[in-house]
Amino acid sequence: IRFEEGSGLLAELSITAGTNNGPQFLQAAHTSRPTWKTADEDRPNGSVWFKTTSANSGANISAKLYSSSSASFSSVSSPLHATHHQALFKLDPANGGLGLSTGALYTQFNITEQSVGSQDDTTPNVGDLQLFRYEGGTTIISSKTNSFGSLELKNDSDFL
Repeated sequence: IRFEEGSGLLAELSITAGTNNGPQFLQAAHTSRPTWKTADEDRPNGSVWFKTTSANSGANISAKLYSSSSASFSSVSSPLHATHHQALFKLDPANGGLGLSTGALYTQFNITEQSVGSQDDTTPNVGDLQLFRYEGGTTIISSKTNSFGSLELKNDSDFL
């Protein structure tokens, strides 16, 4: 944010003319501490750190699922992930999603995927969330017979 003196208003408001960083919205794990101290990045009050992991008072999202057979609700954990790919890797790293149980939940934060990690998108992060539930099924990847050897993904979304 750039402040320029013109009519004396900045002086009346005790604002120093110059360039200052604006507030920032950061969505990151509890281990990714923001660099908002004056010596680091000098962000003003109003910056928000949304911790995407439950440690150190971070997000701990769970959903209540109703069972008609027991006529009751149960809590199901729904950990946060930035993308569907990250969710599959974190929820089932050994089997690439084959070991997921039907009904498994996760929450994707920044659902519009604006400026996540090292992507080139410079649009600011947004604070939206969406829960996803694995409904089972099989994703089949088979080779096509063309000169490029590309892969075809069938039934491309087992998450609804």
